Parts: sequence; structure tokens; C-alpha cells
Amino acid sequence: MRAWWASVVLAVGCAHGDGATDTDVDTTADTDPLDTDAADTDANGPFDAGVALGNDAIDPEFFADLKMVVWQDPNTSKAWAATVVPESGQWLPGDGRGLKLGNAASMSGSATAPPTYNGPEWGDSGDSIFFTMADADGFNQVARWARGSGIASLLTGGDQVHRSGVIPQLHPAGDRAAMLFFRGELADLDFAWRWIDDTVDHPFTGATSADPTPRWIPGEDAIGVLIADDAGFAQVARYDIHTKQTTMLTTDEGYKSDPFISEDPAGGRLLTVDVSDTVPPQINDLVPTRIAVYREGADGWTRQVTFGVEDTLGGGPYAHTSLEPFVYEGQVWVSFVAVPGASRSIPSQVYVASIDGSQIIQVTRGTAARGDPEVLVLDGHALLYYTEHRAGVSARVHVVRDFMP
Repeated sequence: MRAWWASVVLAVGCAHGDGATDTDVDTTADTDPLDTDAADTDANGPFDAGVALGNDAIDPEFFADLKMVVWQDPNTSKAWAATVVPESGQWLPGDGRGLKLGNAASMSGSATAPPTYNGPEWGDSGDSIFFTMADADGFNQVARWARGSGIASLLTGGDQVHRSGVIPQLHPAGDRAAMLFFRGELADLDFAWRWIDDTVDHPFTGATSADPTPRWIPGEDAIGVLIADDAGFAQVARYDIHTKQTTMLTTDEGYKSDPFISEDPAGGRLLTVDVSDTVPPQINDLVPTRIAVYREGADGWTRQVTFGVEDTLGGGPYAHTSLEPFVYEGQVWVSFVAVPGASRSIPSQVYVASIDGSQIIQVTRGTAARGDPEVLVLDGHALLYYTEHRAGVSARVHVVRDFMP
């Protein structure tokens, strides 16, 4: 952990980020930073329901080496950073407002401006935090909060083009880092990337499928995208930003969505992806899916296993969403949400599964709609965060401890 981060966050924590200069912070009363009232803990089974952090928050992103979290307030659209207590998962300060990164653009968008799509993201190996912020002309642009200066500055703008949903390279392949983003108005979006130290956008072809958002392939100047094959199936592909060449990684039947390439501590790389028999009529609609795991070999990527919640818990069919691999005690697991139907508003549960599908653990129970689970392992403690949506609360982050076998 870098002491610089810890000292800044703890020093400004009680002042909500920037002390008296911040006159427009969220005015919602946060008198109980760890809100454990009955509304948040009903019928949640053998594990802790998930201790509710004491303010509305969305899309938290963690950097384990720094023991830090960045997140966005859906009500005020401000972006914040805080430290994480390894033993409990609690944020310091308790409301998470340790350091205000900037006034982020709206998560909901407008008739023409697209929503930000995601909150702040880590980049530059943890030295910077990227998010979407409006420029002087009211257009969404990419902003970076840099550790060196301690202030946020715009990286794009000046041409009256919206840029939203930035995803920077966390670990660049070389000395030069890049970022991706949506570009254009809400009715006419495309993807583009650019070098962070440049002013030129480079459009590239993504896919139209259940989850079109591209991701950087770890340690490469390449983007994991979804494209349609000759049979119309959405497949996972690798787009090289230097050569502009696309290479298919999967070629088997099934519509792929939510791909995630990760390292295996035992050696090699894994691809976790959702697979469905039907394509949803519109982006973000849900259809029944199963989780497929591929391993990279000398001859490319080969599917190793396909599994779903119904295999061990019955019921279904389920839509499996928000896949994210993590490593615990040297083994790869995957966290995800399973929805027993086609509506994101109905009760949904958070699960973790071993990468071979032999163990599936239900982490939450109850009647809330949940999303965006992410596991953070700090000092041997496995902490699972997820976002819960309830009537009267736009989004509240919960943390669960001691859920691993």
C-alpha cells in the first residue's frame, strides 16, 4: 500500500473530501455508516445479509494493492475515493467520502447525451482514476484524477462530441497507456480508443449482442470485443490496436456475452463468458444463460466446462450476469448474479462458483434486486461487495464477509 493514498484519505475523511469548500455534498443523512436495519437484513440465510454502507453508491471499483475504493453517488453524480478496512470491508470514512475526485456526469443521461454507463475506473497501474465529466460546453468527456497533482483534469473535449463510459488500461502493455469509451449521442453511439497522451480518437468495430461493452485484455494493447460469426452467433474476439486486426477467440455455438479474460495462478489464461441459445431483442434485456469457461492453449481457446445455478440449486432457467473471476487461496472462482427470469427488477441473488462449476455458493437471499458483485481479497479476508436496489433507495452497496468455504 502506498502511504500517500492512506494519509490523504484519512486526513480529509471527516471533512467529506474537501472540507468547507464543498458546499454541495449529498445532504442525505448518513448517521449510521453501517446501516443494519431490518430492511437490509431480511431473510438472508446462513450468511450475513451484506452490511449496507451508509449512503447511496454505485459501481464501486477496488484496487487491492492500495486498499482503496472509488465509487460514484447516483444522486449528486460526484465521484469519491476511500480506504477499505481489510478485516470488516468497511470504508473509511464510514460514508465513503474520503476524497472527492470531481463532479462526474449524470448516470442517467439526457435526450441526446448518453449516460456515463459506469462510475470511476482505476488506470495507470493505480496512479490515476478515470471518470466521465462534463466540459465547459456541456459535453461528456473523459477526466483523469492524477496522483501527482491531486486534481482532476479533462483528457478529451473541445470538439462538441460526447465521450462516456471510459475504461482505461489498468496495466499497460508498454510505457504508453490507452483508454476506451463510447462516443457520440445516445441514438448513435460507437466505440473508440485513444492513447491517453494523444488527441486522436480511433473508432473500432464492436459487437451488437447482449453485452457490447469491450474490455482491455490484461497486459496487451488489445481489446476483447464481441462480433457476429457467419452463423450469426456473437463470439469473443481480440482486436489489436496496433494492427487493427481482429482474431476470433471462440467459434462454437451459442451467443456470447459478458466476456472476461483473467490469469490462472496455476498457469495460463482463462476466459469466462455467458452463453445463451437466443439473442436478446435489445441490449440489456435478459435471456437464459449458462457460464462457459475456456482455457487458452497452443491451438487457441477451448471450452472446458459449462455450468449454471440450476445444476446444483434447481429451478430456473436463470440469466447469469456480471461475471467476474477472482483468486482466493490460489484457486480461481467467479462471482455473478443469477436472475430467475427475464426482468432485472425481480429478486436476484449473488453467487460465487469454483471455476470448474463443482461448487456454487449462494451468498445472498431475500427479495431485493442485486447487481455488480465484486470480490476483494485483502490480507486473507475475502470481501464480497454488491449493489442492492430497494424501493426508496436508488442503489446501496453492501459488503459480505466469511462467505468462502
